[in-house]
Amino acid sequence: MHRSKYAIASVDEVEWSTGTELDSRMALTASLGCQETDVDAYRLSGDDSISLPTAPENVCIPIDGTGELTADVSLTVPHRGIARIPAGVECQLHSDEPGSWFVISASTESPPGAQLAVVDTEACEFTVPVTSDILTARLTDPLGCTGMKTNARLLKPGDRIPYHTEGQQEELFVPLHGPGAMRIGGETHQVSTGTVVRVAPEMPRAAINDGDEDALWVMVGAPPTGGSTDWDPGAEIVEWPGPE
Repeated sequence: MHRSKYAIASVDEVEWSTGTELDSRMALTASLGCQETDVDAYRLSGDDSISLPTAPENVCIPIDGTGELTADVSLTVPHRGIARIPAGVECQLHSDEPGSWFVISASTESPPGAQLAVVDTEACEFTVPVTSDILTARLTDPLGCTGMKTNARLLKPGDRIPYHTEGQQEELFVPLHGPGAMRIGGETHQVSTGTVVRVAPEMPRAAINDGDEDALWVMVGAPPTGGSTDWDPGAEIVEWPGPE
């Protein structure tokens, strides 16, 4: 695997230890080769609370179960929900049931008075954007993200994101539900719920639904270049390398 260009990590492959709050966090940044973001996996055992990093902006993605984020206010993060914690906000994640989470972080400055935000992807409006024919929910503005772009994409059976490179953005792909694979640099990798894939800007990539049911993905890009609903300036669609 070209680790400087892309990498894949799964919570199922993390060797968790037990006993303290620190033991419930596994840093994935180095193994993924991230340059613009930090990625951590968290495991909650049930009726459990964890303090999240304060300095960066955090996007929190539950892999299974639900949870509650508490700062000045408390917000429930549903199954298949996505939450954003503004930079500089002290926040705790609590869950009454066992579950795993990905927390993606980016350095940024949040405006004064920025609040926690949560979206439920099952209640989002998915529309076809001008950049592809894949149903997309643009989440950067609803979440209030300033350090990264965040989108959810609904892939029907046989769908694939356009095979493309980015201009400046490092991209992270997180499958939330359904069958999926990634085509990266001409190689195909099967991925599943509980996996995060990091791809460098210059590496061609596409998410694929190679199954027979709908698949839901979260895709995060940093730095947040261009408009919140636009592709990264310099991104290019490239020829599909084949075979399927």
